[in-house]
Amino acid sequence: LTEDEVERVITIMQNPRQYKIPDWFLNRQKDVKDGKYSQVLANGL
Repeated sequence: LTEDEVERVITIMQNPRQYKIPDWFLNRQKDVKDGKYSQVLANGL
């Protein structure tokens, strides 16, 4: 992948809902504390 493609993949992974990734595709479905859907990356764990 080119540097631009890598940056785009990283951006999409950090903000999946802005790119119309459906909620069911995210790995953190409906957090019990706040009720939000999110994508947790290894750095955030």
